[in-house]
Amino acid sequence: MSLICVIGFADIVDYLEGLEIPAWREDNTTFLIDHRTEYENKSVRTYALEFDLKTNHSRWVAFKFDETTRGGKASRSNNFENDPDLPAENQIGTSAFDTGYDRGHLCASNDRRYSDDANAQTFYMSNMSPQMTRFNEYYWRTIESRIQDLGNNPEFSTNLYVVKGGTIDNTIGVMQRSKNSTVIPAYYFVALLQECINTEGKKGYRALGFYVPHTDCADISADNLVSTIQSQVCNIDYLEHQTGIDFFPSLPDDVEDLIESKSITSSVLCDWGFDVTPDYKTDPDNLIYHQDDLRYDITLIDKGEYFQTLALPFGENLYNATCSIVPTTDDGYEFAGWATSMRTDFPEFVNRREISSKPDTLYAIYKRNINGYIYNKVVTPKSDWTGNYLIAYENDNKLLNGALDSIDVPKNFVQLDTIEGNSIPSNAFTDGCMFAIKHFEDGYSIMSKVGKYINRVTNTNGLDYTDTPSANTISLENGNVFIKGKGGYYLQYYPVVVAGGQRFRYYDNTQKPLQLYQHENASVEIYGLGIARSRGATMTDAHWATYCNEFETIIPDGIKAFYATINGNTVNLHRIDSQIIPAGMGVLLYSDNAGSYKFIESYTNAKPNIDNKLIGVTTNTEIGYDKCDYILVDFAGNASFVRAEKSTLESGKCYLRLDAPSAMSKIDIVCHDNPTGIIISSASINDNGTRYNLNGQIVSPSYKGIVIINGKKHLLQ
Repeated sequence: MSLICVIGFADIVDYLEGLEIPAWREDNTTFLIDHRTEYENKSVRTYALEFDLKTNHSRWVAFKFDETTRGGKASRSNNFENDPDLPAENQIGTSAFDTGYDRGHLCASNDRRYSDDANAQTFYMSNMSPQMTRFNEYYWRTIESRIQDLGNNPEFSTNLYVVKGGTIDNTIGVMQRSKNSTVIPAYYFVALLQECINTEGKKGYRALGFYVPHTDCADISADNLVSTIQSQVCNIDYLEHQTGIDFFPSLPDDVEDLIESKSITSSVLCDWGFDVTPDYKTDPDNLIYHQDDLRYDITLIDKGEYFQTLALPFGENLYNATCSIVPTTDDGYEFAGWATSMRTDFPEFVNRREISSKPDTLYAIYKRNINGYIYNKVVTPKSDWTGNYLIAYENDNKLLNGALDSIDVPKNFVQLDTIEGNSIPSNAFTDGCMFAIKHFEDGYSIMSKVGKYINRVTNTNGLDYTDTPSANTISLENGNVFIKGKGGYYLQYYPVVVAGGQRFRYYDNTQKPLQLYQHENASVEIYGLGIARSRGATMTDAHWATYCNEFETIIPDGIKAFYATINGNTVNLHRIDSQIIPAGMGVLLYSDNAGSYKFIESYTNAKPNIDNKLIGVTTNTEIGYDKCDYILVDFAGNASFVRAEKSTLESGKCYLRLDAPSAMSKIDIVCHDNPTGIIISSASINDNGTRYNLNGQIVSPSYKGIVIINGKKHLLQ
């Protein structure tokens, strides 16, 4: 397993899923909150929101009308209360905003009538915005009623995804602040995504926006109400430009681009239920469909290498779709989720949001709990540096070795495989490198694992290693720790291989800065990306090789793999099309290009072909006792099967097993997938024959390479 990071989880969610969820700011200035209730024995989203800490106002709220949430007869709660998921210091307060401003719902009470509990959540103050009274009670409510009519009509949409909010991200979008420092938006917006399923089961989409100025609506009456609302309809591209919010990012890119850029025409308005002339009619076939039927291919990477490719219906949660087929590990790690990169310090798990484009690559991240000690990187200055530490140069993953009896020597370090993130495991290996730092006079003594103290008391490069302590000063700047010895020089790492060698010591000039990792007691989750088992194979100029592995492997690019069957006097080679070589199965490999190839472990449980006449060996195996076994040899650029007599075939290879001894003159090899150049030879290799190398020297039977036996060349692998 790769190292390693401690992940801390806040009580407030840091991810959200769903087509309705916009992109959120990831600068730690907002909270993502997902309000849900239990309804009909399942967890149902009431609405989600992104709450902005600088403005005391939600950037957006998002929800959907579907078969569960549309309609209902729940009564209006009218019980305004603080959002229980917001910290106390971020509560707006339940009192009214400034005189003249209502507590205007973003997710309306009538949007959530399917459940009393859901309706009550719409009265959380995080869902409120300061709205002028007539705007709230007349104009905004009219827009909301139109959305509710659409959302509650199953003939209009399978699902209607809704995002509402007020402009708060720039000074143009903000009117002023209310008495509790909550901003008063200058505009309000709605983004709608209509989803329908046609008779063929395909999903199609339309999108529409409203961008509405926040006014007292004194000039709006029944005569111009609808026409005014209609004039403020816009496409999503315009809405994104005005608000700075990326709406519907989880749509496939081709769908998102088309629906968000669509011009607002009379036909579009008619599609959304506006009464326009001439007499347009809504046409469901005008919905925009994904070019590959709303499916996308995901290459799943497990244990560091290729796992498999899935074609998943758009919108599925990949975590739920795939976690059940991920193999478990035997080293204490458990599957934690699919991530979009191989990072194990702060993996971005896919189950935190849906994939935003068609093809993507996912990596299986594993975790395990560590109860006990761990080394955590020092990232903030300390008033007291007393404690046990590892001294590290993390760019090259090196630790100053506190277990050395003499420490001012070249390569006075140990090498870690990796240091990723802010933690290093505590184990016998790392604990042996530990240093104890204690108060001493005007600084700190630094004692190694074997009881010696390090310092530099003169103004020359070097490292003193003494039985008595002397003071160092320690500081932290720009993420690096500066340990200054008594002679005025700093402990650093010298990376260049020259006379004297790489090492940690005190230097008077600038070398590589250090980091400290403190030994601490903790119960933490450690994340890692597994490393697959693999076995290599070398292809020579003769293009062919034999192969077998005790675990299932993936055929790499540039290699073709074949198994063999025998029909009469013909050996037939059949291409393995699955790109998977079953565990223990012998195969022939073919490549146009010589070189080494890496075969990575797979997890599909592929079954060997029972008719295969190529016998794989996973340990050194004695063969050739009955004149039925043939091994592949390679010499002078040609490959052929040669009868083996009482020889040992090394692990990882295979041999051809005939049903009975053959005179060979009747045997042909036929490859059914184009590669040629392999033959069956009537020659044999007998371990009793004397072997010579090309220099004429006698070599042992275990010799690998070109040998001469009875005047003929053979390449033994």
